[in-house]
Amino acid sequence: MPKLFDNEAEIKNYLIQAASEPANLKVTADGKRLNYRNLGIKIGVTCYVLDQSRVLILERSPLVNFGACWGTVSGYIDDLEIIQNSSQICRDHLIQEFQEEIGWTISDSMMLKYCGTHALIQSQLKIHFEIFCLLIDEPPAITLNQEHKRCSWVDLETINELRPILITQFLEGLEKVSKEP
Repeated sequence: MPKLFDNEAEIKNYLIQAASEPANLKVTADGKRLNYRNLGIKIGVTCYVLDQSRVLILERSPLVNFGACWGTVSGYIDDLEIIQNSSQICRDHLIQEFQEEIGWTISDSMMLKYCGTHALIQSQLKIHFEIFCLLIDEPPAITLNQEHKRCSWVDLETINELRPILITQFLEGLEKVSKEP
């Protein structure tokens, strides 16, 4: 799979440089955020939540990017506090996404595992993803935020049948997660 960055240090340098330009910032209710509107490359994190032989999928709201498609817990790294102060910006941002998107508090005792990188490169779109998986035996209750309409646990044996409704390259990312020991 293609990638745009070789390591987290390169990602952090790119994000800090982007944040140094006032045009790339926006102020929200919870502080300053990186605004990807002017950037050539978006940096995201995504996590496949696996419960034995099932994967959690979330239907995205039509109000967000890739609306009406099904995907994972994911998001663009935009929190300036994490970008500037964390030594593990990808992991820390992903933990924040879990809290925001499905109401889960991820702790170090959980099996959040780094699985590599992936890039979506199209003519007008470049997104670099850091891929994680979370292996879980007893999933906590899910509380969706406004970014998602529904969630579902899907058997890994039948996930390929859902390709038409899955977010672009969902199955390729899942394949990368499945190859990890």
